[in-house]
Amino acid sequence: LDQLFTRSLPRLRRLLALKAGAALRDAELDDLVQEAYLEATRQFHDYTYQGPDSFFRWLATVALHRLANLQRMAAAQK
Repeated sequence: LDQLFTRSLPRLRRLLALKAGAALRDAELDDLVQEAYLEATRQFHDYTYQGPDSFFRWLATVALHRLANLQRMAAAQK
């Protein structure tokens, strides 16, 4: 699992940076990635291999859900 996370890191950071836009600083991006990894570790029993890119797609879905939650919380605080 650690190797999969390490291999996915650059691509996941780029995806989240693109989706979040300028509103997310590097430190916040790192926090978001760590939260996504933690959540993915908790949900790993739900993962099903479906091809060479399936782990990244699954991890990206987990991370994008975390980003959406952060964006909702930020909007609610305004």
